[in-house]
Amino acid sequence: MAKDFLTRVGLETLKKKILELEAELRELRKGKAEAFQFGGNGYHENASYEEIMRQEFLLESKIGGLGEKIREAALVKSLNKGGDKIEIGSSVRIKLGGEREIVFEITDSVMTDPFAGKISAASPLGRALIGKRAGEDIEYETEGNIFRLKILEIN
Repeated sequence: MAKDFLTRVGLETLKKKILELEAELRELRKGKAEAFQFGGNGYHENASYEEIMRQEFLLESKIGGLGEKIREAALVKSLNKGGDKIEIGSSVRIKLGGEREIVFEITDSVMTDPFAGKISAASPLGRALIGKRAGEDIEYETEGNIFRLKILEIN
């Protein structure tokens, strides 16, 4: 698996999300004992209790996944400030397939939003672009397809 990247903003966003999920988990656990008391002859006959157990498992899984993401990611200390190489924070204009021009920003995986023109540095395209310069022709592969593009501009 490719190493993921986090900016300080992305790291703080993940930490905040973990705190929110932990608060939700605490509230859920408060209702767990009550749901058990009002159930049937055991938790298998208690739909409310079973649902709380399912939700508890999901929240614990999300918290664990976010924690792992923080532990495994490489922290990017500074964003691109107009350098000549593509880095996280760079705005890039490319020509795809010889005619179509696209502009997007390279971000960490937390801030990624393809519909808003923000792609992850850990994505196949992001990995192919990191460290490259304007004027370079590159190709990258994703899902068995090879794409060719030209880097027109870096901001």
